[in-house]
Amino acid sequence: MSNHWEKIQTIERDGFIVNTYAAPEDIPIKDHYENDDEWINKVAYKIDHGLCSWFMVKVEAGIEVDKRYISLADDYLGGCLYDDTNDFLGDVYHEDMIKNAIIGARKVMNKITGEKHECN
Repeated sequence: MSNHWEKIQTIERDGFIVNTYAAPEDIPIKDHYENDDEWINKVAYKIDHGLCSWFMVKVEAGIEVDKRYISLADDYLGGCLYDDTNDFLGDVYHEDMIKNAIIGARKVMNKITGEKHECN
């Protein structure tokens, strides 16, 4: 299935441009959690009626070259259940994803430049 990724944040961190995107989750909530049916039905109702969001997140770390953004690395997380996609921003999972994408981008930069860029 093709996803429509919506950019929900762009920041600069550690010399990289970091973009965060959200898209509707492909996997139904009932197939993701092993909770009781009553809980799943309540959450599915909230999702269906726009009372909470069920989505996937992609975080990219990249650089700008000649006014063009080039993605160097990314990180994905599915099964995000929040009141709104913006509530994910700044969450511990989001911060981990940013860190992972930047580590990956530094590794790519190391290969491209032949220089050592810290990857921690």
